Amino acid sequence: MRKGYAGDGEGGADDGAVADTYKIQTDLLCGGATMQSNQEVQMIIDAAEMGVPEMQNTLGALHANGDGVPMSMEKAAHWYRKAAEQGHAMAQCNLGVVYLKGLGVEKNQTIAVEWLLKAAVNGDAEGQFLMAVMHFQGAGVEQSHSECYNWSIKAAEQGHAKAQLNLGTLFEQGMGVEKDMEEALKWYRKAAENGDPAAMRILKKHGIV
Repeated sequence: MRKGYAGDGEGGADDGAVADTYKIQTDLLCGGATMQSNQEVQMIIDAAEMGVPEMQNTLGALHANGDGVPMSMEKAAHWYRKAAEQGHAMAQCNLGVVYLKGLGVEKNQTIAVEWLLKAAVNGDAEGQFLMAVMHFQGAGVEQSHSECYNWSIKAAEQGHAKAQLNLGTLFEQGMGVEKDMEEALKWYRKAAENGDPAAMRILKKHGIV
């Protein structure tokens, strides 16, 4: 499954449209996990054990969801780490998430940020989005609206709806960038086009259907 670790914010700039990192759901940990047949699961396991990072990440997601294998966040974290250590960006993001939430590992914000940053630098849009949120909140990193903007724009340009929503908020409020309502509405529209309900509500509030 891909993507959207963080929960939807309600409303817009006036109630914190920069999404809450801590609303991460285990069933949204990604890696292409959908209902698998026994044969498909065994093929994934075999490939993961052979060291294929994509399949290690997928096996982690299967364990996170209990899809064809026993649900176990400990095993999910194990396989995410195997893939992350090979430079798999999505797995790096997933590993950061499990450390952020303490899912199958001891909760550790410092380690979470290390892995999320690796994922972000390696181009993972979800990792970039979460680094933006961390900087907005000052969670494990220096609070910085400009860094929030820098990571949000990278994710938004990859089509990440929540990052697009965040950019709308930053431009509307003038946080890390000059206040620019036209630019804010542009990003709210993009987020809404990508199905973000909060962006849709903001546009409706501004009389834009």
